[in-house]
Amino acid sequence: LQRAIDTAAVLFEDHPKTQEMDLLRERRTGYLCDEPSPGKRRSMPTFLSKEAVEGKPEVRRRAQQLLDELFQTPCDALAVVTHKGFLRELDQGPLQEFTWLRCQCAR
Repeated sequence: LQRAIDTAAVLFEDHPKTQEMDLLRERRTGYLCDEPSPGKRRSMPTFLSKEAVEGKPEVRRRAQQLLDELFQTPCDALAVVTHKGFLRELDQGPLQEFTWLRCQCAR
């Protein structure tokens, strides 16, 4: 999530209403690089465990939770800054019913 936060900070520098949401994190693969970084790590394994693995259905459930939350938020415009994998599952999952609202994953 840190890369997305850094990108948002560049895009929306000094914006008073930026918000960090754990729902927008990358899919958990079991590898340390996909886990939240609580600060400096010391000699941790690169692979955590199979219990930490999150599949596409779990990411789509998080995407649905995001939509539910966003549709209850009064605003004129908003930006979602996150990872490609999350955007893909958002686009191919919950957004399928909204033909007028589509996200695009830049390559």
